[in-house]
Amino acid sequence: TNNANFATPSDGSQPRMQMYIWTTATPNRDGDLDSDIVYHEYGHGLTWRMIGGMSGKLAGAIGEGMSDTVAIYINGDDAVAEYSNNRAAGIRRFTYSNYPNTYSDVLGSSVHNDGEIYAATMWRLRQLWLDSGRTQDQLWSYVINGMNFTPSTPAYEDMRDGILAAMPTQAEDCIVWQAFAQFGSGEGADGQVSPTFQITESFAVPSSCTTPPPNTAPTVTITAPAAGSSFQQNTPVTFTGTAKDAEQGDLTANLVWTSNTQGSIGTGGSFTTSGLAVGTHIITAAVTDAGGLQGTATRTITITRTPPPVTITLSASGYKVKGTRHAGLNWTGATTSVDVYRDNVKISASPIPGSSYTDVIGGKGPGTFNYKVCHAGTASCSNISTVVF
Repeated sequence: TNNANFATPSDGSQPRMQMYIWTTATPNRDGDLDSDIVYHEYGHGLTWRMIGGMSGKLAGAIGEGMSDTVAIYINGDDAVAEYSNNRAAGIRRFTYSNYPNTYSDVLGSSVHNDGEIYAATMWRLRQLWLDSGRTQDQLWSYVINGMNFTPSTPAYEDMRDGILAAMPTQAEDCIVWQAFAQFGSGEGADGQVSPTFQITESFAVPSSCTTPPPNTAPTVTITAPAAGSSFQQNTPVTFTGTAKDAEQGDLTANLVWTSNTQGSIGTGGSFTTSGLAVGTHIITAAVTDAGGLQGTATRTITITRTPPPVTITLSASGYKVKGTRHAGLNWTGATTSVDVYRDNVKISASPIPGSSYTDVIGGKGPGTFNYKVCHAGTASCSNISTVVF
């Protein structure tokens, strides 16, 4: 009762996992239903297959700690077997958040107690990793891959170095160092089991992880309007852009936009203004990071005068030729060819150039006809001029 195990013989041999009933609650609880216990036992299979030699004072403790790590990483909480043991801290002395012991507390007398310190280190590594904006899936793949670089029968610092070997960049290395150093397995730490059991603790990290990286200027991008765009005066113009900083992340909300002729015109990642004066504007989007470095981007646009409204003046007169009704149309102010309308119906088959047009109405009786001309294809039209017969 109140236990579980996973026998992991050499490759090619069949392992055996055993689960037990837990008598810590009434009614009793089945360890098969506690995923922490199942994941923990599978963890033994993982370390024995990936590393090997997971017995002894240090390696055995690491085996227990890594098995707890499998459980707390997958389930995302800092205790193991709370359900089976009917206790908030589960089957360990403490939860892994704010864990009190460090490497020098590894005594070599209990692989489970000593393994807690390794699991606490790995839980802290997970916290730091997620706080940096990285994902647990990434971390888990590096931790597993690190076992490929870990010697058989490892000490805590051997596990650390294996994980470091799997990390892709210096930034990730420093996260690993910070976690291990917090629990005494930092630079210079050493665990020995022969000829005597001895732990040398270290809370140091390499100098490369204590010297802050050089600050880099933000990268600013203007996405609208397009370079060289032209707008009529009083037309709304929308500006959009982004600002990214390697150290601080997204600084888009802090963008300040200026015109070389008008000064400040807006802020943030997007704004619209119709207040730009006529002329050529060099627009600058700028942001300054916490280290005092500024990133900028520029774009040149032109604001043109709004042309005065075009007024077409039409005069129409009616007359008869051999009794048949005609209308003579004359206009001024048109800047293009025009369409001719009688009673709101276009009567010109194609746009009429020039400034005059004769409409053969036909018929000989009385009648009233209303004329207008419009810039071809538009609603920019003249006054209505009426012909009465």
